[in-house]
Amino acid sequence: MDFKEAAFAMFDSHAVQRVLVVSEQNASGVPGKSGKSFSTRILRAIARRRPAIVVEFSAEEMKEFKSDRPEDFLLELGRRIDLGEMRGMPEKPTDERQRTRWWANDLPAWFGRLLEDRAKNAGLTVSETVIDRTTGPAAGQELVLRELVWIVIDDIHKSPPDGGLKELIAGMIGVTDTQQVLGPGLKSMRWLLIGHIPDFVREYTSQYKHDVVAYDTIGIEAWKSCIRAAVSAAGADGRYNDDTVAALYEYSKATLPDLADPGLRLKTLAGGVVPALKAIKVMQ
Repeated sequence: MDFKEAAFAMFDSHAVQRVLVVSEQNASGVPGKSGKSFSTRILRAIARRRPAIVVEFSAEEMKEFKSDRPEDFLLELGRRIDLGEMRGMPEKPTDERQRTRWWANDLPAWFGRLLEDRAKNAGLTVSETVIDRTTGPAAGQELVLRELVWIVIDDIHKSPPDGGLKELIAGMIGVTDTQQVLGPGLKSMRWLLIGHIPDFVREYTSQYKHDVVAYDTIGIEAWKSCIRAAVSAAGADGRYNDDTVAALYEYSKATLPDLADPGLRLKTLAGGVVPALKAIKVMQ
């Protein structure tokens, strides 16, 4: 799968697939910013000139959110995307049997409404006609948010969400067994999960795209793809020249010895993207 093409497709407000999973053939290593985060650089480059917010959570950060207090994850996410006071959180049930519904349905629906309110206040919504594909005629109007919120969770396999946090994220994605129809706010969310396919998503193959990174084969084509995406996102397609970018890669190989180490290659390539963009005068 071409990561860049999959990401571009998910920037469509009407995209059905809203989850992009990037894993690697060898998922060893310490928790934190992995080499696979090269994908995040590409995502940020694509998002730069689009109405979108990209929020990253590392494996270490995910450890801080307790399985029985998933609302803390939502509060931190709301803080990072400036949702304000986040009033009106549904009351937490005292009955243990009702907790799962609260985690998987009530909290996601509440957060989705906050996203809708934020988008309305910013003038980033549009009302579109819904077409019933079975009968043909219009079936009413629906609200569409023009600003997307991308959530990136790095090395998700090293601190996998469990308990209430797993139910919450599954509910926000829309893959719970009791899931109600997603509202416009949750439909505006996108997920980049780096590490492996979480068990709560795995069986819903229609909901996600999967990319596998192999350190041994990563190289100049990945470099070109990232630079090309960044140039395109900056609206400067005319400044992309394949030969120039290839020459920058060869120069980086000579000046960045870590490129020779498969375990460090992606991280090193990612660190060279901004200097490369400056070299071809896409960034100041």
